[in-house]
Amino acid sequence: MAILSDIKNALERMDAALFQQMGDELLTTIYKPINIESRGTKEGQVKTVKGSPDTVFTMSDGKVLIEYTTQSNRPKDQFVAKLKSDIDSCINIKKTRIPIDEIKEIVLISNQRIAIDIQDNLRTYLWEQYPDIKLTIFSIDDIATKLRQVPRILQEYLGIVTFPNLVEIDSFIKRFSSTKFSYLTPINNPYFEIDAQPISKGLELLKANDFLIISGEPGMGKTRYAIEIAKAFSDMTGAEAFVIEEKNRNIRETLDNIDKNVSYLFIIDDANRTAIWDEAIEFYEHTLNSNVKFIATVRSYALDSVITKCSNLVKVEQIAMSESPEDLASKILTSFGITNTLWHKRINNITGKNIRLAVMCAQIALAGKKYNDLINVEGVYDAYYKPFFERLISDCTDCKLIKVVAVISFYKVVDLEETSLLDQIEHVFGLESSEFKSICRKLDDLECINITDDNIATIEDQNFGTYAFYKCFYVLKELSLSNLIEKLHNRRERLRDSIFSVWNCFHKKEVIDFSRSSISDAWKSLSVSIKEEREKCEFLEVFGGAIPALTFLYINNLIKENKFDDFSHSYVSSDIILSILSNFSHSEESDTTTALALIVEFLKSHPNKMESAVKIISEHWIYDDIDYANSYKRETNIIETLIDLSQESETGFILASRVLPSFLKFSYRYSRTKGRNFVIGRNAVIITKELNANRKRIWEWINGNITKFNQALFLRDLYVDFYEVKSIAKKLIKAEFDFINDCVSKLNITEDFNVCRNLASLSQRIKAILGKDILHIDWSKANRHYLLDCQISKDKNRRSSREWDIERKNIGKLAKAKSLQEIKCLVNDLINIAALKNISNDFRISYVIESTFELSQENGFKLWQYCIDQEFNFIPSRIISTYYSKGYDLSELVKFIESQRLNLKSDLLLAFIVIIDNASSLISEHDFSKAIRHHSLEWFTIDGLCKRYYTDEKFDKGCRSVMAALISRVRSARSITGSEEFLLNFCIQYQSKIKLVEYIYINAINNTTNSKDRFDHDHKLLKYLLEKSPQLWVKCCKAIPMFVERHDISPYEFIWNIESYPIIIESTLQHYGSKAWIPYDEKENLFSFFCNLKGNTAANFMDDMIKKYCNNSNITSIIFEIVATHMGSSRTRHYLTFITNNTNIADFKGLDLFSHSMYGGDSFAPAIKSRIEFVDTLISEIRNLKNKITYIEHIQYLTERKGTLEREYTFELKRGHKHRLYDL
Repeated sequence: MAILSDIKNALERMDAALFQQMGDELLTTIYKPINIESRGTKEGQVKTVKGSPDTVFTMSDGKVLIEYTTQSNRPKDQFVAKLKSDIDSCINIKKTRIPIDEIKEIVLISNQRIAIDIQDNLRTYLWEQYPDIKLTIFSIDDIATKLRQVPRILQEYLGIVTFPNLVEIDSFIKRFSSTKFSYLTPINNPYFEIDAQPISKGLELLKANDFLIISGEPGMGKTRYAIEIAKAFSDMTGAEAFVIEEKNRNIRETLDNIDKNVSYLFIIDDANRTAIWDEAIEFYEHTLNSNVKFIATVRSYALDSVITKCSNLVKVEQIAMSESPEDLASKILTSFGITNTLWHKRINNITGKNIRLAVMCAQIALAGKKYNDLINVEGVYDAYYKPFFERLISDCTDCKLIKVVAVISFYKVVDLEETSLLDQIEHVFGLESSEFKSICRKLDDLECINITDDNIATIEDQNFGTYAFYKCFYVLKELSLSNLIEKLHNRRERLRDSIFSVWNCFHKKEVIDFSRSSISDAWKSLSVSIKEEREKCEFLEVFGGAIPALTFLYINNLIKENKFDDFSHSYVSSDIILSILSNFSHSEESDTTTALALIVEFLKSHPNKMESAVKIISEHWIYDDIDYANSYKRETNIIETLIDLSQESETGFILASRVLPSFLKFSYRYSRTKGRNFVIGRNAVIITKELNANRKRIWEWINGNITKFNQALFLRDLYVDFYEVKSIAKKLIKAEFDFINDCVSKLNITEDFNVCRNLASLSQRIKAILGKDILHIDWSKANRHYLLDCQISKDKNRRSSREWDIERKNIGKLAKAKSLQEIKCLVNDLINIAALKNISNDFRISYVIESTFELSQENGFKLWQYCIDQEFNFIPSRIISTYYSKGYDLSELVKFIESQRLNLKSDLLLAFIVIIDNASSLISEHDFSKAIRHHSLEWFTIDGLCKRYYTDEKFDKGCRSVMAALISRVRSARSITGSEEFLLNFCIQYQSKIKLVEYIYINAINNTTNSKDRFDHDHKLLKYLLEKSPQLWVKCCKAIPMFVERHDISPYEFIWNIESYPIIIESTLQHYGSKAWIPYDEKENLFSFFCNLKGNTAANFMDDMIKKYCNNSNITSIIFEIVATHMGSSRTRHYLTFITNNTNIADFKGLDLFSHSMYGGDSFAPAIKSRIEFVDTLISEIRNLKNKITYIEHIQYLTERKGTLEREYTFELKRGHKHRLYDL
C-alpha cells in the first residue's frame, strides 16, 4: 500500500477546508451515520466558516460532534489550549444547540501529531466534566493509517495512487449506482436475504476457507451476495475488503505488495471472464501471507473452468445460487415504491427468478416507461440500454461504435498496444488499427468502456457487454457471427463464452436458430480448410452440440474410415469422439438417440474404450437437476434407446448391461466435463411415478437378460450409493423387492465365486437400508470355493481377535480330519481362491502346512515338499517355528532343508538360524556363509544372523567368511541390503580392511535398481567411511556417475558434520573442475551438499574456495553455479570475495549471477523482480568497497544486466497477463 510518510507529508500541506471535507468522507466510512451536518464548511465551496462543532453525525443512539484542527508551528501549550477549546465548544449548548444528553461522542481530528500524554490529558479533561461522553482523537498518524484503507479518498484528496486495481466496496457500489453510469445495473438496492442463501451460510464457509466461489445464472444476485458476505466478514474480523478490478496488468504485483500484517478480503466479480482469477490463484500458491481470502462470482456455465484452475487448492468452497422465491420480484418492486399489481404480475412473468432483471424492471418502471415495454427479457434489456445505444448510433451512422463495443465484449480485454491483436481485429472485423483505437477513446469519453492507464480497453458491465454483442451480431448483424467463428475458431473458450452468454440472456428460438446457422456455416468452411482431423474434433467438442446433423455425419465418417490414433497428431484421439457425443446427453430426444447409436458403432471397432464410454454415460447422462421437473422424459428416452440397441448387437447389449443399472441409483453425481474442466456434486433423486416406471422398465429388462450379464460386476455396483439417502433408498427398494428376488433366483451362484461374494455384499447393503435381510438366497447351492472361503473366514469380524489367528484356527479344523491327498486338494483350492480374490496366498498355505505338521511330522514334510514342487508361496519362519514347537527332530528338518534347490535351501537355512537356538550345532559355517551368498529373502539382516549363529569367540573368524559371501553377492549384482550394520561393525573392528568395505559399498550402490532396495538409506555406513577415507566420495562419483540419484536419498547436508568435509567437497570440486563440463545428471553429486544449509559453515568454506580458485575458470564456474542456486543470503558476499581477489572483468562476466532455472507459474515476473533486487544490492555493496575505481567496469556490467532484466520484467508482466487473458 501507500507509504505512510508520503500520506502524512501530504496531510500536513492540506488547507483547512479541504482537510475538513476529506475528514468528513473518511469518518463517514468509519461511523456510517444516519445524517451528516457540516457546519464548518461552506456548501458547494471549498471554504471554512465559523460553526461549532465543524460536523455533526447523527447516529441511531445519539450524536457524534467533530472538531478539526490544522494549526501548526504553535507552542505545545497553545496547541493543547486549542484542542481543549474545541471540547469546550462541543459541550456548550448555546453554541451547538444540542442537548448534552444527546451527545454520545466527541471526535478531535488534526493533521498534526498529538502526543499520547496530551491525548490522556484531554480525555481526563472531558471525563471530569461529562464522564458519559466518549472522546476519540485522530492525530495525523491515525488518519494516515485509516486513509490507506480507503484508496479512493487517498487519491481524490491527496493525489496519492496506491493500487488502482483495488476498489473499496462502498466506492464499487456507488459507481454502479451513479447517474453517469446509466447503462450499469445498480447494486445499491435493498438486499433481500433468501432462505437458500443466508449471509450466515456464506460467512461460515468463508471463515473456514480461503476461497469462496459463488455461482449462478445471470441476474441471480451473485455480486450483491458476495458484497453482503464481504461486509459481514469485514465487520466481524476487521479485514479490509476490496473489489479487484482489471485496471492494469500488474494485479499480481498489487497483491504481492499488500501489507502482510493486515487481513484482506478480495472480491473477484465474474471470475471466468477475467485474468484476475488466475493471478489470485498464483499469488495464493506462492505467498507466505496467510491473512488473505477471496470471494469469486461466476456464471454457472463457466463454473467448470473456474473450479479446475483452483482444483489443487485445499481451502476452497462453492455456493450455487439456487432459484429465488417466486415473489422476490414483487418484494424488490415494492422496495422501489412500485405498488401497481399489474406491473408486479407482468414483471414476475418476465423476470422469473432473475434478481438483476427484476431490479432493471424496477428502474424502467420508475422512469415512467410503458407497460408494453416489458414484454420479455430482451425487452427489459432494450428498455434499459436502448437510450444509451441510440446515442452510439447517432454518434456514428455506420455503427462503428457498436462494432467496437461488441469486439471488446468478445475479447473481454483489448490491449491497445498489442500490434498482433490489432492486426487480428482488422483482419477479422475490418476495423483498421488507428481507427479502432480512436473509437475506443471516444467510447471511453462516453463512459461506455474503460481504458486503463496501460491502454487496456474493458467493458464495466457484463450485461452491457453481452447486450452489445447480441445487438451487433444477432440483431443489427453489423458483424458476421459465422465469420467470427470461422476466423477465430481457435479461440474456442472466448467464442463459447460470448455465444452461450447470449443464449442464456436471450433464450428464444430466433437466437438459437441463428447461432446454429452461423456455427453450421463456419463448420462447412472449416471442415474443408482445416487439414488435421484432430483440430476439427476439438471444434466439435465445443460446438458440435449446436449442429447435431453435421456432427453426426462427420463422426459417422470417422468411424467408417477408422481415423483414430491416440498417439498421432494427424489422426483423432479416440477419447475425443466420446467427449463430442457426450454433449448430446441433454439434447433433443432424436439427437440423444443418434449419439448413443454412434457410440455403439464406435465401440464395435474400439472395444477397449467400453469402460470409458460406460463411465461417461453412467456419470454424465443419468439424472440431472432439471429432470424431475421434466418428468424424467430424458431418462426414459435414454433407457428405451439402450434397450433397443441391446437387441441389435452384442456391443449394444454390453453397453446397455453396464449403463442401465446406473439408473437404479438413489442419488446422482452432478458432474459436467468439458476438456479438463470439471465440477462435482451429489443430489438425491426425487421419487415420482415416472421415476418408478423407468426403474421398473430397467428391472424387467435386467431380469430378462441377467443370464447374459457380467453378474459379479452388476452386483458389485448395485445400491452402493445409499449412505446419504437412506430414506429414499428404503422407499425404492421396498417397491423393487419382487424384482430383486426374481433377479437373485436367476443368478449363477453355483459356478461363479465372485457372484456369491458380491451377492453377499449386496445382501448386507440392503440389510443396512431396511434393517432386515429380504433376499431369498439358497446358499446351499453356492460356489464351493466361496463356501470354503466362508469357512476359513468365519468369525473374522469378532472383536479382539487377529484375522490371521482366526484363519489359522479355522484351517486347522478343516485339515484335522482330512487325508494327505485331501489336504493337497485343500491347498489347491486355497490357491484358486487367492486368484479369485486377487490376494496373496502365502499365509494360508503356511497355515495348512503348519496344521499338517501339528498332526503328523511325515505328512507335514510331504505336504511341504508338494507345495515346493508346485512353486506355491509360503512363509518359512512360521512353518519352522511350528515344527520346533512340536519338539520334532531338528536334524530331520535340516536334512529336508538340505535336499532343496540352492536358493530355497539358503532361505530355509537362514530362517532356521533365526528361529532355532544354537543352530550352529546343526548347520556348518560353510553352509551358513553359502546361504548368505545365495539367499533371496529381504527381511534378513546379516548382523542379526551373525549374532544368532556365532558365539562371541567365533565371530572374529566367522565374519571373514561372511565378508567373502557379501563380496560374492555384489560381484554377481545381488542385493546386500541388510548388511550395513555388519559392515559398519566390521570397519570398526578391522580398520585395515576399510578399502575392502569401500569396494563392497560402491558395488552395492551400483547394484541398487529400485527404491525398495536402498542400500545404506540412512547414510550411517557412508558417513563412517567418509570420516576414515574422505576420497571415497570422488571414487563413488567416478564409479557411479549418477551416484546421488542412484542412491535416491538427498540432500547430503550431513557432510558438514564430518570433520574432513573440506577434503570431501574440495576433492569433488577438483574432480569436476578437471572436466570441460559437468553432465546435468551428475550435478547432484556436488550440489546436494548445499541443500538445507544452516549456520555460516558452508558460506565460510565457499569463500575459502573462491579465494583459492578465483583464477581457475572451470572451478569458479562450478562454485558460482552453486552460489547462484543454493547460497541464499550469503550470495552477495561471495561475489564480493571473488572481485576483491580477482579484478579481471572478463572472469567476472563468466560467473553465473542467477540459477539456470526459474520458476514462476504463469508469470516469471516475480522471479525476475527478485533478480533485479539482487543486482541492485550487489551494485550497492561494490560501491562501498575501497578502491572504487577498480570496480567501475563491474558496476557498468551489472548496470547493463539490470537494464536487461528490467526490460525482461516489463515484457514478462505483459506476456504473463496476455497468456492468461487470451489462452495462448
